[in-house]
Amino acid sequence: MVDAFEARLQFSKTLTRLTAAPASLRSASLYLLKHRSHREDLYSVILEKLQSESNPNFKVNIIYFLEMLCELSLVQGYMDYVEYIRRDLVEICDFAAPVEGGGCVNIEAVRMVLKSLKEKGVLDDEEWKGVDEMLVDRNREEQENQEQSSAKRRRFDDKMIEQRMNEDRQRHKREKEHAWQVAPPTAEKDEEFEQLWANTSDLNEDDYEIMREENEILRQSTMD
Repeated sequence: MVDAFEARLQFSKTLTRLTAAPASLRSASLYLLKHRSHREDLYSVILEKLQSESNPNFKVNIIYFLEMLCELSLVQGYMDYVEYIRRDLVEICDFAAPVEGGGCVNIEAVRMVLKSLKEKGVLDDEEWKGVDEMLVDRNREEQENQEQSSAKRRRFDDKMIEQRMNEDRQRHKREKEHAWQVAPPTAEKDEEFEQLWANTSDLNEDDYEIMREENEILRQSTMD
């Protein structure tokens, strides 16, 4: 079992390499859940990274990582990380979409994640509304500040813009995949299935013969 120092070091490296890919977000989340005995140390790394990193793309990836962490925590029934996030929600959003340094480009993404967490039951209406209103006000202020001269505006290099576009495409793909997910069957549907299964006859020799014939047809078709 790794000690707290080693766990922090490894997790810090994991966050540094974090991308918008679901596999990357999931891997980082599972690391936290696996080493939950060091939960306070590991969680503090997230806040430190959010506060110290200036790249808005990195910050928004952290936000989506936190969403994944909450999802997997709910699945495992382990709520400590969820409670930490709820406790520090204002601070997290402030770090992820700061007024300075171009962080306001993350506002809409942060709002989307917060809405998702509310829908999943991680945040209650009051928690969500308070932080969402803060972000809306911040976005309004940013729009007003854009009337200043272009010389005073924050500029992003082409590489950073391209990175954000690519990662946004990955996130949109994941959102579409979620939209097509089928909800697990209800108890009523399970009962219906059990009834149908009970009324289904057992396989007999005729069934096996049909299978053999169909397999032979398939085999011959692949040889043509």
